[in-house]
Amino acid sequence: PARVSLPAGTGAVYRFRVDEPGEYRLRAIGASRVFSCRLEDGDGWPLLRPGTPADVRVSAAGDYRLVVLPEPVAARCLTLLERVPPPLRVSGHGPHPLPLGRAVASTWMEPEGNEPRVPDRFELELTAPADATIALTGEMQADIVRLAADGSVTNAGSVPITGPFVGRLEAGRYRLEAVCGRV
Repeated sequence: PARVSLPAGTGAVYRFRVDEPGEYRLRAIGASRVFSCRLEDGDGWPLLRPGTPADVRVSAAGDYRLVVLPEPVAARCLTLLERVPPPLRVSGHGPHPLPLGRAVASTWMEPEGNEPRVPDRFELELTAPADATIALTGEMQADIVRLAADGSVTNAGSVPITGPFVGRLEAGRYRLEAVCGRV
């Protein structure tokens, strides 16, 4: 992280190097704002159009230059370069842990012959109420069930094929039971 106080009409320049290819998130943020930027490669060639919001992805190894563009008022800027962890890869029906804020990759497998379609199960625990978004890909759909301490389960929502679940989940343990929307 890098922090700087910017007087009105001034910007900041950062040079950095990415040693290992991967996915990195580069942000320049302040109180209630994302700054505008210009991102260049090591030779000074622009990689993004100037004025792009400074919340971008970088993946190739190499040298970079980030220009945080001037603002009309004084501001404090926090600039972060963070490696984005690759998706957690799991196989089988689970239950698998579902960490918050991290993608999980799994491949749905249809059962052999006349075997029942057992859902892939993912479990998470919330220590406090949360406004949650749960998104699935590839024609997957899921039920979200709350697991009580006495072993009972209650339906807490569903993730349709058409889009993500967006809603409030109270503190507690949950299980996502996912199946493909078509055989």
